[in-house]
Order: sequence, then C-alpha cells, then structure tokens
Amino acid sequence: MSLQQQVAQSGVQVQRGPRTKGISRWRNELVGLGFVLPFLIAYALFLLWPVLLGLRMSFYNWNLAGGGTSDFRGLGNYQELFGDPNFWSSLWHTILFTVLSTPVLVVLALVLALLINRAIPAKWLFRLAFFAPFVLGQLADRPPCGHDLGRDRHRMVDGWRQLFALLGRAATDSP
Repeated sequence: MSLQQQVAQSGVQVQRGPRTKGISRWRNELVGLGFVLPFLIAYALFLLWPVLLGLRMSFYNWNLAGGGTSDFRGLGNYQELFGDPNFWSSLWHTILFTVLSTPVLVVLALVLALLINRAIPAKWLFRLAFFAPFVLGQLADRPPCGHDLGRDRHRMVDGWRQLFALLGRAATDSP
C-alpha cells in the first residue's frame, strides 16, 4: 500500500502550501540563472571558444609562429594525421597509460584517505605524506645556497620552521 493511500485511509487532511504564481516562478528561475551565468560565461570564454578556434584552425594550413594563412586544406590535415604511423603509436601508448594508471591512482588515493582517518600509531606520517609537498614546494623554488642568500635566508628558515611545525602538530594530533 502506498503512502498516499495510507494517508487517505487515516483521514488526515494534508494541507498544501499556496501555489506560486507564474511571475514568482520566473523570478526564482532568473535568480538561479544569475548565479549560474558567471560560470557559463567563463566556461564559454576559456573552454568553448579555444576549442572552436582550434577546430577551425585544423581545416587550414596554419602556422602558429607566424600567424595563419588563408590556405584552406579541408580534411587534408586529418588525412595526413590518420596516415601517420607515429599518431597511431602515440594514441595506443596514451590509451594504455590511461587504462593502467587510472585504477592504480584511484585505489592508492582511497587507501591513503582511509589510512589518514584511522586511529593508527603512524597517523602523522600519512598526514605528512599528504601535506609535505605543499610546504616543501615553498622551499623548492628558493635560489640555491649562496645566490642572493641575504634576502632569501629568512624566507628559507621560515619554510623550514613551517615544515617542522607541521611535523610537530601531526605527531601530537595522532592518538
């Protein structure tokens, strides 16, 4: 028996809210469109427009270094591409790499996420494995020792302090 039938048999009166008028419904839709519109503009500007221009360029003899020529090739570029054995080899290697690496990366990420949320003794080590690249990245872009050391010495020391502070917090947070 469905829920509607049960309610009808029990004799309970269900009150419905007032129906929204047509103008109010349109106003809600316009508000929603106002929230989505900035994304749609950015999406069209930075993704769709370059894709369409690239598609247009694929039909011409286009030189990226010196600008495009008006030499229309039609499907000639695609015939040349599909006739090249290097294209098929590269396509096969790309597909093979994607098929083999994607499941491994997804499973590895899931295992690490589960380890970081478990109550294990070395929990801080897994947290460090996640967050150290962000801290160490600040140190990696510093100039080598001796090159402009006077100005960057303090930033380098601050980077090391941040790393050790992260290690200390991670060690004290683990149960």
